[in-house]
Amino acid sequence: MNVADRNRLYLQGILEGDGLFPHLESAPSAGFFAWDFGLPALPDEPGIIVIRGPRQYGKSTWLEFMLRGTLEQFGPGTALFLNGDYIAGPDELEREIQALVGGFPADARVRRLFIDEITAIAGWQKAVKRLADSGVLRQVLLVTTGSKASDIRIRMPRKASKYPFVDLLAAHTWSASRYTTPASFERSTPAERGVWWEWAVAAEHFRRAALAGSPTPTQSLFWRSDRHEVDFVRRDEPWIEVRSGRSSPFEFDWFTRSFPRETLLVVNADRFEGNRIRGVTLEDFLLDPSL
Repeated sequence: MNVADRNRLYLQGILEGDGLFPHLESAPSAGFFAWDFGLPALPDEPGIIVIRGPRQYGKSTWLEFMLRGTLEQFGPGTALFLNGDYIAGPDELEREIQALVGGFPADARVRRLFIDEITAIAGWQKAVKRLADSGVLRQVLLVTTGSKASDIRIRMPRKASKYPFVDLLAAHTWSASRYTTPASFERSTPAERGVWWEWAVAAEHFRRAALAGSPTPTQSLFWRSDRHEVDFVRRDEPWIEVRSGRSSPFEFDWFTRSFPRETLLVVNADRFEGNRIRGVTLEDFLLDPSL
């Protein structure tokens, strides 16, 4: 049974029939092993979930299990399906997703689109990002699986709890502590000033990435251990640590030992030069695009 026929039956709420869930049909009659992809249940809210792992690990069977479970729990047409192995490229993927999103029932409380082996489509990330940015996926939970080795090694973004603002006007609008004058900002605590300095660096990082044509300019990578942290990890450029007060290169001996091939730019209140550690002011960083 082809994908189009399967989706027509899913929209009707038909869950029995050869080929509707081929991986489940070929699974051992004794039952399934316990999957552990770090996700015991799918959320009801929209979003994008990426499940990655080696082939023959049970990802496709898990996906069909979740697909069928969604239809059983929430009703006809609440889950639809695509197979990345049969999609030629990102433009076709974008068209297929748009068509299926438009096919969800208008009264569906949950809308889940399952895409198996999405990593078989070169450039799939750009297609998904375009759809997300345009709002096509705003009511859909997109669940994807894939096993392409190079895709498994993608960059991991910051945790949501530490994701920096890149629009300082928006940050000021929503901030509990509003600073109306430079003097009021100077009266803030060092911790508060440190947050705003980091957001200012993040805003400039975003601006440079956007001008360079980065497909993910808001992505801001960082590094953390039990004892230390670096605020911004950049490829082929010095990493950045932000300090609102004064600092010195002696505070970062651990960095030169831990990362012998990297350099560190410390945005702080002082200028200094050390062994692969350089200190610049926030003004220096904002005005010098080479930093």
